[in-house]
Amino acid sequence: MALQKTIKELIEFYVKINYENHLKQCNITHINESQIHEVINKFYDGEPRKQHIKTFVLSGINKLTMEKKLDPYDLTKVSLLLDEIMNDEGIVKSRVYTEITLFQKHKLK
Repeated sequence: MALQKTIKELIEFYVKINYENHLKQCNITHINESQIHEVINKFYDGEPRKQHIKTFVLSGINKLTMEKKLDPYDLTKVSLLLDEIMNDEGIVKSRVYTEITLFQKHKLK
């Protein structure tokens, strides 16, 4: 299991869950393209939210290593890597925007 790929997949899964919850809460089938940035800002609003994402990813990595009987990762190093990823908020939000846009285009076809 490549650590960076796993982190990427867990963050994408986290975003997908939040995306689907947003659709359900707003009783909509998709987010208007003009509102995607606003919704993404809600997903990543402040330190508590970043900490929640970090906890989600760390828990997911821990669970995956236990399920697949792999040697555990040094969670301190993983935590530092997540801090580095989350500190570059512009790149994270840009990537999430791209993922949501692509997902919706595929979904609406």
